[in-house]
Amino acid sequence: MPRFLASPVALQVIDAILTAPKLYLTSHIAPDGDTMGSTLGLYWGLQQIGKQTRIACADPVPASFRFLPGHELFKAQLPEPDELIVIPDASDLQRLGSIYDAALYANRPLINIDHHVTNVCFGTLNWIEPAAASTAEIITELLDALGVQIDETIAACLLTGIATDTLGFRTNSTTADLMETAARLMRAGASLPRIIEKTFNTRDLADLKMQGQVLAAMRTEDGLIWSDNTVQMRRAAGASESGGAGMGNTLLSVQGVRVSVVFIEKNNRQVEVSFRARAGYDVSQLAFRLGGGGHPQAAGCLLSASLEQAHELVLPLTRALLNGHAAAHGV
Repeated sequence: MPRFLASPVALQVIDAILTAPKLYLTSHIAPDGDTMGSTLGLYWGLQQIGKQTRIACADPVPASFRFLPGHELFKAQLPEPDELIVIPDASDLQRLGSIYDAALYANRPLINIDHHVTNVCFGTLNWIEPAAASTAEIITELLDALGVQIDETIAACLLTGIATDTLGFRTNSTTADLMETAARLMRAGASLPRIIEKTFNTRDLADLKMQGQVLAAMRTEDGLIWSDNTVQMRRAAGASESGGAGMGNTLLSVQGVRVSVVFIEKNNRQVEVSFRARAGYDVSQLAFRLGGGGHPQAAGCLLSASLEQAHELVLPLTRALLNGHAAAHGV
C-alpha cells in the first residue's frame, strides 16, 4: 500500500512532472547514497516515459557510488529556463553548493522532495515526508504513480538510497513497510549484497589511511566525541576531498558516547560539520540552528569559519545539548 501518495502535494508534483517538457534534477553537495540513488532512480524512470532530463551535482560522485548506472551523467551544470527543477533529498537550497544561482532559481516552478524534518520548504511544491527513512522511498511511490515500470536499473539506484540512509537497515527508521519496499526492489533485480559491498565494505588505501588519521585525532569527554578531518590530513594520506567520509558513525560506536562531531576542513575557509547521535538525542535542531539540517540522529551544516572558530562555536552548543538532555532525564 502506498504510504506517501496520500499527501495533497503528491498529486500536484505528479501533474507538474507529467506536463513538463524538460526536467533538471540535482543532488546536494557531498553527495550520499540517498541523494545519488534518488536522483538516478528518478532520472531513469523519467527516461522510460520519454522525458528529456538532465542531472547535476556540484561535487564529484564519490568512488563508492560509481557503480550506480548513470553516475557519469552528473555534471556541475546549471538549469535552463525551460526546465522544471526537481531537487531530491536537500533540506535547503544552499545544499546545492556552486550550482545554485538565486537568479536562475527565482520565479519559476521548483519541486522539493525530501524526508528531512529540518527541510525549510524552499520549493513552489514541497513534498516532505519525515516518516520516510529515505527520499528514495518517496521516489519509489512517485515512479509508480507516473506509470514507470521499476526495472533492475531503477531498483539498484533506489535500494542504494534506502540501504545507505538506514546504515544498512540499522537505524530506528527501519520499519516493516520499509523492508517490504526493499524486498520489492530486490525482486526487481537490485542486489542488496552488491550494494552493501560497494557502499560499506569497499575503501581505497588512501581513504583508509585518512580514517586512521581521524581516529588518531579524536577526543572524548562526558558522552561527546569529536575529531578533525583537515586539508593537511587528506594531502598526507593522498585522499580526495571526500576522504574519511562516514567517520561520524565510527566515532559514535565508542562505548559511552552519545554524540559524535567531525569537523571537515575545506579549501575555501569553510568547515563542514557532521553530527551523529544515539537514539534519544536530537542533533537535527542543533544543525538547523547553525544553518544546516538533517535527521535527529544524523545531521550537518557548513560554516564559513576556520577550524578553530568552528570548534569554538560548535562544541559548547553540543555540550549544552548533552547537558540539557541529562537534566531533562535526571541523569
